[in-house]
Amino acid sequence: MVVLGKTLTLRWFMLLAIAGWASVQATSAITIFLVMLGQGTTIGLDPNRIVVLTALHTWEIAAAYINAAAYWAAVIGLYLRRKWAFYAYGVAVFVDLAVWLSYSADPSYDQIAGGQNVWLDWLVNIALLSGILGFIFLHGRKPQRW
Repeated sequence: MVVLGKTLTLRWFMLLAIAGWASVQATSAITIFLVMLGQGTTIGLDPNRIVVLTALHTWEIAAAYINAAAYWAAVIGLYLRRKWAFYAYGVAVFVDLAVWLSYSADPSYDQIAGGQNVWLDWLVNIALLSGILGFIFLHGRKPQRW
């Protein structure tokens, strides 16, 4: 068992981190759904964000739901110690980065981010890609040990 500290294993650290990010993605998917229903102002969203979310392409909206589901599948697979969790996570990261690239290239993204969150975006991307390394490490171990 790879231990980070005395009680926290790599698998549990990854499980908690991915579950946290899956929650963020699920919240984003729900927000998009509510904005598409015309409830953006009801939930208190910034008008600039509502404009950006209503301008999303159909594939970006679908990707938001696929993304949230894939991250949660990775969490469940990791909890159950299934090797398919790696593939679910890979799909989630691929979709996440593809949508982020498309979304951040749109000039309206600057209305929300204002250029201040660029370092945060890259930090999240590095963490997501580091998760792949964690899965590769766990994937090489015997299933009963990870």
